[in-house]
Amino acid sequence: MSDQLQWDHGAVSSSVTHLDATHSEISNQSVSEPSGCGSSAASAEAVVSDLQSALTGLAKAISSQSSLLTAADKLMRTTDDEAASSVPTRG
Repeated sequence: MSDQLQWDHGAVSSSVTHLDATHSEISNQSVSEPSGCGSSAASAEAVVSDLQSALTGLAKAISSQSSLLTAADKLMRTTDDEAASSVPTRG
């Protein structure tokens, strides 16, 4: 086991791709009132509204996570590049 922390750009890139795909998949979805419920339609309306709010919140959270992970990856790569450029080379 290594005692050094390593940033895995490939894993981050894959995660961002999955997050973006998930966001695209759910962001255009909506929940509608069920049909054929009869008298329970009024009861279902509140549940549908809550579910739609949760779906919207989830889409926003996924988008935010993707953006934050992309920013962290960029920062780590910049830090790695700066650290590598300051390492003395043997001439």
